[in-house]
Amino acid sequence: MLMFGVIVASSGLLLMIERGILAEVKPPPLHPPHGDHAWRSSGDTRAVDPEDMDYQVLQDVRNRTIRTMCGQKNMPHSIWELSGGQRKTVLKHILVNDKYRFLYCYVPKVACSNWKRILKVLDGALENVNVKLKMDHKSDLVFLGDMKPDEISYRLKHYYKFIFVRDPMERLLSAYRNKFGEIKEYQLKYGVEIVKRYRKSTRKSAGDDVTFSDLWRKNKKKCFMQLHSMLL
Repeated sequence: MLMFGVIVASSGLLLMIERGILAEVKPPPLHPPHGDHAWRSSGDTRAVDPEDMDYQVLQDVRNRTIRTMCGQKNMPHSIWELSGGQRKTVLKHILVNDKYRFLYCYVPKVACSNWKRILKVLDGALENVNVKLKMDHKSDLVFLGDMKPDEISYRLKHYYKFIFVRDPMERLLSAYRNKFGEIKEYQLKYGVEIVKRYRKSTRKSAGDDVTFSDLWRKNKKKCFMQLHSMLL
């Protein structure tokens, strides 16, 4: 349920921002209340490494933030409560492995290409993850959005679900280095428009000189929203 909670929280966050609901949501306390340390073993008197404790507290705050967001009365509590467009977006980012009964919600620039290779290896489409082939992000992959409603509901209820997240600024930097540093098509398709729209200079650009600052000006609103949806 944690993965679905993150997805719904992110989708619901957009609705809450639009409706002004977010301002009414009280943030969870920085530290869990007394007796709420679920990660401590009762009766265990061994010393806890400070770094481990900091990590556990961090995870606890993140989990309780998800519960706080998902617990709002105006928050969708099922994928079927999302609008058609939101539901389509969510489902097309969830990959299915029926053999091992799990769902993987991929996030671009969060090692999704590597995980797609792993899924292809598990399904026998690739011999191993080190095969030097251009990544095809559609073939030999099963998407939850391609299934019937009853098949979707069954898998969401019974399969193991997971998602990986990443610092939004690291994602943006990774996208910049990959898309605008290595792929000519992106420079031509998006670079010219980005420079035209966000750079003050009147000098024409071929799209191959997009700076990280240009990209940041284009995406800063989205990055702030990702920061919030990633919780910390």
